[in-house]
Amino acid sequence: MKIDKLATALTLIASINLSAATLSASPQDGQRARQQDQPAAEQPQRGFDAGRQESVEQRDEPRARARSESLQEEGARSGISMDTQTSIERTASAKDMRAISYAAGRLLVHVDRARTALNQENSDDALRNINQGKTLAKIVENNASVYRVTTSISSGDLKYSTDERVRSLLIPIYTELERVSIIAPIAAAKQSEQARKDSAKLQREPAAKVTDVNLAATSIQLDVATANQQLKQAESAIRQGNLEEADQALERIQQSVAMSYVAVDLPLVQARQNLMLAEAYAQDGRTQDVKRLLQSVADSLEQYAKNADSAKEKEVKSLRDEIENTGQELQGEQQLATQQINDWWQQIANLST
Repeated sequence: MKIDKLATALTLIASINLSAATLSASPQDGQRARQQDQPAAEQPQRGFDAGRQESVEQRDEPRARARSESLQEEGARSGISMDTQTSIERTASAKDMRAISYAAGRLLVHVDRARTALNQENSDDALRNINQGKTLAKIVENNASVYRVTTSISSGDLKYSTDERVRSLLIPIYTELERVSIIAPIAAAKQSEQARKDSAKLQREPAAKVTDVNLAATSIQLDVATANQQLKQAESAIRQGNLEEADQALERIQQSVAMSYVAVDLPLVQARQNLMLAEAYAQDGRTQDVKRLLQSVADSLEQYAKNADSAKEKEVKSLRDEIENTGQELQGEQQLATQQINDWWQQIANLST
């Protein structure tokens, strides 16, 4: 009897302990217990997914690290450095520059004559003038100033370098050197170009006109290299019987001429023009006319000096005094050397460049 009661008591205590253990267990423990009771096929796939995610991350880690290193490398190379050096290998003298300018002006004269010949369907005359222009372009190229330009550019492991010889073929044209009109045909070509642009815009803007600014340009420049290319194109077009295309190539030369008007430089243009007249009169022995023109040159320089920057003012005044004093000292039939006039002309031409 006592043994039965003792067994019953032990059973009751075990039951109470089991209930307490069940109540104190965490939800995760319960979940794990339920999962262990389930068949393998019915186990959730969370463990597999977590493993796959970890595997993907491990596989992508080297790529991400490589990408990061690549970006850092690119950032290190993003800096760029450049060095360029320019030296003069050949400089055209003052006398040469005057001849070069005259040659460029004559090139434009032959371009205009070639266009006139094409308008008359005279291919032979057009070709003669084009060949004259090409010869002048070659003369300019052979005698223009030459510069040596070395350039190096680097960025990280990338390096670029070049060593070139560059001819200065953007030639200033001084109209006073040419007795034939240069500006009028150029202005007409530019007017024609603008008129075509206006027509393309359905005449929404008024057509351009040849203005006083065009005819009184203080600076005229021709890219002789480009002009020579267009001359060759015109020649090729004529030989193929396409006169219209040839004329368009020649017109492009006229349209490419850079013309500008700077009011402060106008006295310099007048001074250069009067010096050219003085040279012609000096050759004819007309001393009094030379004296008058030299005084006009001095007056123009005085006017220019009033608006010139301080860096040029002293030079201009010194040149003005020299020219005025030389003119005043001329006596009777005494002749002024044309070389002296040429030197003055070049000094004045340099003031506007």
